Amino acid sequence: MVTLSEVAKRAHVTAATVSNVRRNSEKVCPETADCVLKAIADLGYRPNLNARALAEGRSSTLALMLRISRTRSIPSSCWRLNVPRARQATS
Repeated sequence: MVTLSEVAKRAHVTAATVSNVRRNSEKVCPETADCVLKAIADLGYRPNLNARALAEGRSSTLALMLRISRTRSIPSSCWRLNVPRARQATS
């Protein structure tokens, strides 16, 4: 997996500059942004969502604890109803 630092090294910029380009910041001049975007494309960079969640101290992971008996299963309709509600509650 390609890291943000590797993209920065390839584009001859700092990791902060790569981050600014990814966030469409106006702080970066267009020529530098083009260079960074080319490096991202060449290396096939994709952000690491687990690293982002760790850095931000939050994630989009939902934990659902249910007490069920061995003879009963959870209907899939239960999951379909609760997941959208959880997403709505966190936005």
